[in-house]
Amino acid sequence: MEGILYANEAFGTLVGAQWEQILGHRPMEWVNFDDHPEVVRYCDLVEAGDSPSHLVVRLLREDGAPVTAIFAAARVTFDGREAMCAQFIDISEEVRLREVAARARETDLALAVAGGVAHDFNNILTGVLGYLDFAAAELSEDSPEGRYVAAARLAARRAANLAQALLGFSRGSAAMEDPDRPPVIDPTHVVDAKDVVRETFAITRAAIDRRVAMITHEGEEPAHAAIPADSLLRVLVNLLVNSRDAVLERAEVAGSAYRPQIDLTVLARPMLGTLEISVTDNGTGIPTDVAARIFEPYFTTKSA
Repeated sequence: MEGILYANEAFGTLVGAQWEQILGHRPMEWVNFDDHPEVVRYCDLVEAGDSPSHLVVRLLREDGAPVTAIFAAARVTFDGREAMCAQFIDISEEVRLREVAARARETDLALAVAGGVAHDFNNILTGVLGYLDFAAAELSEDSPEGRYVAAARLAARRAANLAQALLGFSRGSAAMEDPDRPPVIDPTHVVDAKDVVRETFAITRAAIDRRVAMITHEGEEPAHAAIPADSLLRVLVNLLVNSRDAVLERAEVAGSAYRPQIDLTVLARPMLGTLEISVTDNGTGIPTDVAARIFEPYFTTKSA
C-alpha cells in the first residue's frame, strides 16, 4: 500500500494528525501492528477485484490513544491514477457502550447468584452459631478451649454479617445502585483499627503456609476510627490471601534463597486526622493489565 494521496479533515481528526503528517504516509502507520496482516489481506482482495466485507481494526492516534474503527475500501481512479479509496468509521463509543451493557448483565447475574448463596449460607450459619453458643456456655473463657470457641463465634458472626450484606446488595441497596457513594458511617461507633488488624492476622495465619513470614507493624499512636470493622476485616483478609498467592507463586521459581514475606502495617497520624493500613509483600507483583482492572466489580484472575 503506497502513501496517502488525499485525506479529508475527518481522518486527520480521527488519528490526531495534521495535514502534513498524513499526505505521503501509509495508512498502516496508524493501524495497530497486530491488525496489519488482516488489513493487508483485505487490501489484496480489493486490488484483485473482490468486494470483501468491512473489517474492525484498532487505530493508534498520534497521542497514543486507541480508537476502534470500521475499515472498508474500494478501487477507484484518482487524478488519473489507479488508487484505493479507504474509509475509517470511529465506533469506539459503540464498543464502549456494548462493554458497559455486558458488564451490567454480568453484574445482575452475579447479584442474583450472590443473593441465593447468601440466603443458604445464612441459614447454615444460624446452626453453627447456635452450637458455638452451647459450647461457650459450658467452657471457661480463660481456658484454651474457651478462647478457641470465642474466636470461632466472632468469625462466624463476621460471616453472618457478610451474608446479610450480600443479601442487601442482591436486593438493590443504595450501595449497589451508586457504587461511588461512600458507605454510611456511624461517627459514634469507633473501633480500634489495631484490634481489627490483629483479628485479621489471627484468622489468616492458619490459612497461610508457615514458610511465609507474616509481620505486623503498629505505631505507638492510637488508631481509632469510625469505620465498619467487618468491612475492614474482609478487605484485609482478601489482601492477605492475595499476597499469600503472590509470594507462593514466586517461591515456586525463585529457589531456596527467596524468603517469602508479608507485612501488615497500621500507621495513624492523629494530628493530620489520617489512618493508613497497608499490606505489602515481596511476591510476583501485579501485572499492568491486571492492575488496571482491580477495582472492577467481580473481576478476578482466579481460575474456575
